[in-house]
Amino acid sequence: MPRALHILPDFEGCMLGNGDYHIARYIASGGYGKVYSALKVSSSTSVAIKCLRKPVQHSREGEFLMHELSLHQRVSGHPNIVSIHEIIETDSYVFVVLDLCEDGDLHSAIERRAFDRNDEAIRTVFVQLLNAVEHCHDSGVYHRDLKPENIMCSEDHQIRLADFGLSTDKDVCSDGECGSEYYMSPECLESKDGTSYHAVHNDIWALGIILLNILTGLNPWRSASLSDPSYRKYVHSPTSHLRNHYSMLSEDVLRILGQMLCSEPHSRIGIPALRMEIQRLCTFYSAKDLTDGF
Repeated sequence: MPRALHILPDFEGCMLGNGDYHIARYIASGGYGKVYSALKVSSSTSVAIKCLRKPVQHSREGEFLMHELSLHQRVSGHPNIVSIHEIIETDSYVFVVLDLCEDGDLHSAIERRAFDRNDEAIRTVFVQLLNAVEHCHDSGVYHRDLKPENIMCSEDHQIRLADFGLSTDKDVCSDGECGSEYYMSPECLESKDGTSYHAVHNDIWALGIILLNILTGLNPWRSASLSDPSYRKYVHSPTSHLRNHYSMLSEDVLRILGQMLCSEPHSRIGIPALRMEIQRLCTFYSAKDLTDGF
């Protein structure tokens, strides 16, 4: 869960963990704290260290942090998930030692068109993402904030899922509008009225939007709500809408997208079947449109 960024000192050059970690360079900061690159001295391994101000004991903020770290640790160790290696606590701070991913995120890769009509690169990236999300679900963890900004992507198209701040271990949720609006399922948006939704189906929906992002560089709508004109047109005629707006995509991909972005949550395709569909695709794009830009 995002936490207010209190003023944190500069930790560059500091040693942590009885001298086993040397904090080398500041990378980024946000509502969560600061992130640095560091060296694990005993193994000469480069890592990332997320630095957080320690919440007050038994506070709501502290409970959120411990819950996030617990769920993240549960799914760590998978090759397509940013893993937690160690958590170091002092009286005032929490330092989370993570995999270092210096090549940026999937959003940046999409913006620079790193997958520009490259079927194998797209397949490689998306299957890895499916593997990561499936591992989470099999471990009883539901991400609920799947989006390109939370997926680290290397120059050689290796991905790692990150940021478990909104994750849950409850498949049935009722906390409403959880995640980023572009990627939230319609039932998640509607749950603000007190209805519940299944987090596993919500994650599948987000994967569908991410696949469209990778393939077209576009978002299909701002919000999966009937108040959004684009989404309203999609609901009225899903197949025709996808075909009319994404003529550059193959019929097989349009069919798969329809199965992921199904308004009825329980009718959405599951990850094993989805992986099989993606792996056996000949191409993501329509042959007649291969020479056109997005």
